[in-house]
Amino acid sequence: GSRKNTDVERTTHKNDAVADFLAQCELAKSRSPKPIVVYTINFEGNSGARDQMKACASSESHYFTADTNNIAATFKSIARQINQLRLTN
Repeated sequence: GSRKNTDVERTTHKNDAVADFLAQCELAKSRSPKPIVVYTINFEGNSGARDQMKACASSESHYFTADTNNIAATFKSIARQINQLRLTN
């Protein structure tokens, strides 16, 4: 008997994937009535990844660059910002 393949394969061009990613970032940031605050981390990425992560973040202060030496500190910094947001809201 024949076996039906239920897996779906989709090939996406890199530029399309980046555009889709950035569109989802904008959708989250513009959500109404309460926009989502988007934090991003460029973990040992190249300049292209840096630009994409910066564009996705809610602001410059929501974007972080990290490597294996400072990733824990980066997450602690984000947690501090989130806790400050909770206190002011």
